[in-house]
Amino acid sequence: MIKLFLSFNFKTDKDIADVIRQQLSVLGIECVVMGDIAKDPPPDVVRSNIFACDAFLAIVSGEKSDWVQNEIGMAYAANKKHIYGLVEEGVSVGGLLPRITSYKQFHRDSMLALKKLIAKIASEFVEDAANVGLVEPTEILTSTVKAGSPFSRMPGGSFAPTIDRGAYEHRNRGLITISFRPPRLPSGDFVLTIYVPPEFDLGRVIVDPDNHIARDLPREVCRIVVSKKKTKRYQGFSYIETSLSFPEALPSLSDGWVNLKLPDVAAPAISGRYAFYGEGKVAVGSPVAETSPFEFEPIIVKGEVSPTTLSGTIFTSKNTPFEGQAVIRAVGIAVDPYDPTHRSTGRPVEGRFYMMLRDRGRYDLSLAPGTYDVYASALDGVEYRIAAGIPVLEDTTLDGFLGDELS
Repeated sequence: MIKLFLSFNFKTDKDIADVIRQQLSVLGIECVVMGDIAKDPPPDVVRSNIFACDAFLAIVSGEKSDWVQNEIGMAYAANKKHIYGLVEEGVSVGGLLPRITSYKQFHRDSMLALKKLIAKIASEFVEDAANVGLVEPTEILTSTVKAGSPFSRMPGGSFAPTIDRGAYEHRNRGLITISFRPPRLPSGDFVLTIYVPPEFDLGRVIVDPDNHIARDLPREVCRIVVSKKKTKRYQGFSYIETSLSFPEALPSLSDGWVNLKLPDVAAPAISGRYAFYGEGKVAVGSPVAETSPFEFEPIIVKGEVSPTTLSGTIFTSKNTPFEGQAVIRAVGIAVDPYDPTHRSTGRPVEGRFYMMLRDRGRYDLSLAPGTYDVYASALDGVEYRIAAGIPVLEDTTLDGFLGDELS
């Protein structure tokens, strides 16, 4: 969720601020208000939270507030691209605000007009303010498992098989570059934790990150720690924690991006679309504030040889597309795509699609040609088999129902 720092006079403008907070929440924007964090926040706490937000909005009304003026100055010092002002009609505007941003006037008795102003402001920054990360290449080829390798069981007592932890025949290794754009801080530290899906083997990187991650910043201003996540959130994911020291890091951020190059990453044996996640934190002195999440573009791991596609829609029991997070898995045995009889190779293969809310029930799996059983599970982890023995020799469509076990 995108974050906006909302600055206002608590004595006179809380009613206006509440209207703004409610409307922005509907638009997927979280308002950060210092009164929610601390009653009398120290300046460092205020600064950290302003630096961590994607945009800044000040309400300027008839009763002058030193806090509002000071927070406007902090936003300017934080080099925020998106600084907005809402000025009550009839109020003379002074200080920094007229010189650092255009501002809009509102009338306290016209809530509809105010809401229209807020909608316009939100539309101006919401796309540009998103924290976006990039992964290159966007497509790689899977590693392979030895023919005849036995399947193992999914964790949690599921009956379904998986090739995870199988014996590799060939590990497809290569360079992956992860890029992100940090906020440009006048001072302090920015820490970004990048979560890498467990199917990617970062074993060598974890043992010696300094020699297995190339960065375009000096090591003394860009510290890196790599390990595995052990808490419930991102269970099993590897993480790369990058700490940037400001203002020392600024001269090296010529284009505003940090590039981490991992030259020796082993591709998963399980094909599919894998999402990388990022959590950012800003620290000025001791206070720490979280940024909005970083949304890294996914990386597609393609089926091993002459990959084909299995796609379709997962429906609920009410025959409507499933809208939520789910995992679609196809598990089977590969065939020789160059043999006219589609002779079995005996090689276990698997594909996974991690469905997001925005997919609205649609999935798209790149698979090695073969014969597959297909499974689906939602957040509760209960896995249902929605198809058995499906030949996927060319692009194939398969719809299914989440929650209905195949008889």
